[in-house]
Amino acid sequence: MTDSIQSIISQISHKAKGLHNLLVAERETNAVLSSKNQSLQTDLDQKSAQIEELENKMKVQEERLMVMTEQDSGSAVIPSLGRSQEIDELVKEIEYCISQLRK
Repeated sequence: MTDSIQSIISQISHKAKGLHNLLVAERETNAVLSSKNQSLQTDLDQKSAQIEELENKMKVQEERLMVMTEQDSGSAVIPSLGRSQEIDELVKEIEYCISQLRK
């Protein structure tokens, strides 16, 4: 009977050591995952701050664009003939430059 009890105690001891080793391994895995999680959270916070900064810059640029569009639309509702002539002259000059480059 003592041998069977010793055998059972040995089996229980062996299982307890195995469970302890599994627990240690899981704790190490948990520590690594916690570290990665913290790193990813820090990266996420930085990216969120960058997104917010870019959104603010975009709003400022959109406001500038609206102001410029309003200014342009207010002053150039009907394009003047002088503006049209300037464009024609620029087109002719560009065409001349292109022809010179082809030679």
